[in-house]
Amino acid sequence: MANPTLPTLTEEQAAALGGTADSDHGTKVLYIDENRGPDSSPKIITALQQQIWQMLLLIAGPSQGQVIDVGGLNVGIRALRYTIGGVSKSYDGQATVAMTDDNDNYLYLDGSSSTTVQTSTSAFAAGSFHLAKVTCASGDITSIEDRRLENCQVNFATAWAANAATQDVDFDDNAAQNVKGLDVTDASELTISSGSITPTQFMHTVDTEGDAASDDLDTIATTAGKRQFLLLMPENTARAVTVLSSGGGGPNIYLNPNYGSYTMNNSNDFLLLYQQDDTDWVEVARYRDALSGFTVDVNANSYDLLNLGILDFWISSKSIASGTFALEHTWTQVNTEFSAATDDLDTVTGGVSGNLLLLQPVNTARTVVVKHAVGADKFLLANGNDFAMESTEHFLLCIHNGTQWREIARAPYECRDLIIASDSEHDAIPYTVGPIHIAGALSAADSVIEMYAVEDFTIKNATGRVVTAPSGGSCIVDVQVNTGGGFASIFASDGERIQIASGAYVDTSATKWHAISQGDVIRISVLSTGGSPNGAEDLTVMINGRAPMVDVEP
Repeated sequence: MANPTLPTLTEEQAAALGGTADSDHGTKVLYIDENRGPDSSPKIITALQQQIWQMLLLIAGPSQGQVIDVGGLNVGIRALRYTIGGVSKSYDGQATVAMTDDNDNYLYLDGSSSTTVQTSTSAFAAGSFHLAKVTCASGDITSIEDRRLENCQVNFATAWAANAATQDVDFDDNAAQNVKGLDVTDASELTISSGSITPTQFMHTVDTEGDAASDDLDTIATTAGKRQFLLLMPENTARAVTVLSSGGGGPNIYLNPNYGSYTMNNSNDFLLLYQQDDTDWVEVARYRDALSGFTVDVNANSYDLLNLGILDFWISSKSIASGTFALEHTWTQVNTEFSAATDDLDTVTGGVSGNLLLLQPVNTARTVVVKHAVGADKFLLANGNDFAMESTEHFLLCIHNGTQWREIARAPYECRDLIIASDSEHDAIPYTVGPIHIAGALSAADSVIEMYAVEDFTIKNATGRVVTAPSGGSCIVDVQVNTGGGFASIFASDGERIQIASGAYVDTSATKWHAISQGDVIRISVLSTGGSPNGAEDLTVMINGRAPMVDVEP
């Protein structure tokens, strides 16, 4: 044995330390003054005993659990307080413990006993508290290796130094920091047996029972007291393994409820699970083919969808029941109740602000009449009239404004309400300008829309509708015309203008005959919102009139 020679002090250095506390080693043990004698206070013998007591106090902790040769094939073991499996224990020590001759003796404490040390001639038991390795030969103890420091390492340091660990590495609730990579043992194969597997490591491939073409996995054995991860992959892509979820056939496997069971039959397939308690596994992640489509809502979180090639809507079919049905998909083909020849659609429930709804009759022989009305989940149609959808070529596109469905577009498109019929009194046909929309909260003077007259016609009356009724006063809307010398109202007073009363949604009483020439500019202007406290919102104006009859060649 080649231990180093300890340094010593010169006589002068030793004398200089007299009466001081040790600072070189940080122990604070008092050095005895060289001038102290039997008549000093305290006496030299008292000072010596005080010094010895301090030194014993320092070594008492490190000597806990120390294994000492007490003669022959016997060792003594000092008392120890230790923690194992998260439980604090006290070992009272033993005066003599017999060793096995001509063997290595491994001394340790485990969780089963705190009063008797355990011995083995092969190795320390897994998860035990190491004390010492005692080597015996020819009736005597030849060496004692102190192994107590290993309890702070549990092979952790040597394992990270590229030496294989011989048991589990316990971080003891400490973090592993600055880890460059995490390399796991290669996957080993597990074969399903009666729907079950028993994992032995982190990563496994799974094969069907008896190499069947397909098999279900519904149970995975757990390890009591552990919280662990498990990565599963298919062993052979020609044999499909379907992992069943609890509630859908699996006793102790809880998969994402949005996805359900998972079939692994592709080389890229994997399923990552976590043992959350002593009985159950829960899904953490799975591989999904990027071309297989989403099975849950995708939330863009207020971000744009960029470079979208085609927006392809899923088509659902719904039948009217007592004038209504519940929203399921944007594009909805609508059938009449009991496939009747005609049926009214009053509401579509389940919509929220921003939802789009595209309606189409499911059959040309069954007419769906979308009813115009103001109210929750009802339809606010642009021309204020019901829309009879009599063909599968008829469409109605609406957006939900938080209260009801508002028309965006329709097919066939109706920019005018044309009725080809003779009018003996005026020799004219009905002519409509609109619908003219001013969206959102109205603002007096700021809520203005102008348009160009493409042909001659005569205004007969103007109507106004709002989604949110005014509160506190009337919403007053003016129709003005600019023939080249500035805008002027076609009405003589507010009494003639569109006036939507407080609490009302519509006014159709603004009647005024006024000739419009091609090239005139028509302005719709909000003069009063009807505010105090709240003004009207979402205004739609229709200008109705007459246009000269025009002969059309066949």
